[in-house]
Amino acid sequence: MKIVALAPLAVLVGLVCGDARGQTQAAGTPPLRAQLVCERLGVPGRVKCDVEAQIDDGRITWADAEIIEMPAFAIALKGRIGPDDATVKTPLRWRFAFGVVTKENGSGSISVRVRAVRCRERTCEALSTTVVGALVVGS
Repeated sequence: MKIVALAPLAVLVGLVCGDARGQTQAAGTPPLRAQLVCERLGVPGRVKCDVEAQIDDGRITWADAEIIEMPAFAIALKGRIGPDDATVKTPLRWRFAFGVVTKENGSGSISVRVRAVRCRERTCEALSTTVVGALVVGS
């Protein structure tokens, strides 16, 4: 009976602690930031895009990028760019390059989910963010 009485208290403490941490992160800089840049083409064809993940402290031990939304006039050559495909790997920054084939002129947005594992001292945590970048083909 005592275990049942303690369970709601543990849940309440967990919710309060979770709220406090969420407010602290929301007020400050997010632990994982990402940037997405795509070349601008004058005619349809292959476009190179770069997505970069960055943290301020610790080190990135693993990361990937997953394309989650693409304009109708474009097709991604890969849906996920894994850690072995990173073009830059420094402790605070990883960069991934990916190709997009465009079928016609147009403009739209590409959404990419970036995931990373950040380690500091003896602890590691999984981080995730979504970044949106412009894809423009033609004038």
